[in-house]
Amino acid sequence: MIAEYDKERLSNRIRGEVHISADIRVSDFITEGAVYVTVTESSLYERICQYAFQYGEDLQGMFKNEKYEYMSCFVRDVAAFRTEFEKEEILKPLFSHDKGETVAFVISFPEMYNHHEEFVRNEFIKIIQNHVMTLDDNLWHHFMKEMIKNTRTGTGINLITGEPIYPEDIDPEEELAMLLAFSRKTLVRMNVSDSFQSDSYVNQLIIQARKIGEINNQDVWFNIHGFYFCWNVSTKFFLVCCLTGRQNLSLFI
Repeated sequence: MIAEYDKERLSNRIRGEVHISADIRVSDFITEGAVYVTVTESSLYERICQYAFQYGEDLQGMFKNEKYEYMSCFVRDVAAFRTEFEKEEILKPLFSHDKGETVAFVISFPEMYNHHEEFVRNEFIKIIQNHVMTLDDNLWHHFMKEMIKNTRTGTGINLITGEPIYPEDIDPEEELAMLLAFSRKTLVRMNVSDSFQSDSYVNQLIIQARKIGEINNQDVWFNIHGFYFCWNVSTKFFLVCCLTGRQNLSLFI
């Protein structure tokens, strides 16, 4: 049975899917999954969850993928689990494999979103790449002119090309033409950065922004001053893409 102090953790799982593996022994102390199935059908999902609450043991973090971090529990009474679920078509591979004797079933639930992997970043880029193509040409040109101003440093380095520049050699029109030669989708992909930000910081940015998408229940926003952002309220993980090259967004707060 799941320990009392783990029941709240399991109750707070991300709902809707559960993974089950049939584990076989590969050494005296090590087991590994021989067969894996994923269940999303609601009634079977609920039955498996209730079974895990009642008969699962040793709840622990086990693995992660590009989207989730998972917590897993062990069902060691293999015969009882088989009797309960062997008629379910989707679960039959767990009971019919020929890879060795099953010593336990491992039931795994998504516990939290994996915000530090590439999934959220890639989804963020897809959303803003689609949106940036809808911007009016005049507005886009305005943002590119702002980028030229904001990506020059006092040391005479063009942060777009990395090459030295000198005041007498600067031709804004040439620089604008160079920027406009990039596709919009390429430029937004090049300008994504991440950090951790407070509630007060992000809430001020939202005031002049509108929602343009969503990633795992996280809103993606476009602020009228020319930047996209996405923020996780739990972890404070913040993704931003600024079309004007401005690094200090607090100037807009």
